[in-house]
Amino acid sequence: MVKNETCNFCGSKIEILYCPYCGSDDVSRIFYGLPRFTKEFEKSLKNRDISLGGCCISKNDPEYHCHECEEEFGITIHLDEKEKHITKISNCDELIKKFCGDAISAIERYDRELLYRLDNKAVKEFNKGYWRGIGIYSITEPIIKWIIFSKLCHKYRMYPECSAFYSDKKLLDLAIYLKDEYDEKTPDIAIEMKWATFRVDGRPSSFWLNQMINDVTKLYQEKKSSNKYFIQFAFMTREEWFNMGTKIEKTINDFNNSSKERKFKNGKISFLTKKRFITRNAADKPIIFAMLVWKIEKVK
Repeated sequence: MVKNETCNFCGSKIEILYCPYCGSDDVSRIFYGLPRFTKEFEKSLKNRDISLGGCCISKNDPEYHCHECEEEFGITIHLDEKEKHITKISNCDELIKKFCGDAISAIERYDRELLYRLDNKAVKEFNKGYWRGIGIYSITEPIIKWIIFSKLCHKYRMYPECSAFYSDKKLLDLAIYLKDEYDEKTPDIAIEMKWATFRVDGRPSSFWLNQMINDVTKLYQEKKSSNKYFIQFAFMTREEWFNMGTKIEKTINDFNNSSKERKFKNGKISFLTKKRFITRNAADKPIIFAMLVWKIEKVK
């Protein structure tokens, strides 16, 4: 955070960098990469003009380090000009796979930042016994949608919670548009999202199966878009992840058996792809955050 102040000697305006967390001006710019430890460089380190940020460089690294509270801030977003907007892809399945890869990376970055902040010595003991990452306080679909939108809105033309899609004005979780000229009511890709849990035998829990059936059926009945997908989020162990094939098979069987009496005539769901990253649970143990992607289509 920069504040404009007046020099006591000449009266000119000067800019002083302050930490947005504690207000201290004991702030230095972070140096990334492999440094050459010249006399000038070592002097800058000693004077706290710069801080070492390590050799690993990402697109969203913080620019400044506060020596008073040890917080880092001033993230500069670097957008790849070649990836500003994705539009002309005819195969929507491949686009969804790419989109979900970008989405899981965005959620993982948020998770890493949350892990870092919750491990701060000032609050670590206070948060003991709670989930360490994105699972804390049972994070909801709207939060995940906001993370995805805020991190990827430069790359995809999308509306979260689109009210123009359904005829009854219910909200569509995510609408993606590929054409330069588009009708808000007719997205090229329509997506619903829900959490999922699985039983010990690999079958989906009855509550989340009903949620899936309701959302998939509602999405299937709407005729405005032919490219429809259902995304589930779940926490699972490594063993559960490796047994994903069983979960997919049992979910499809249970879905088909339970949805026969509902308005899903000539409808079909098929598993498209899965993504994951590792976070920490309440016992501070590794746990997998999984994204499961289903395609909804009409049987030809």
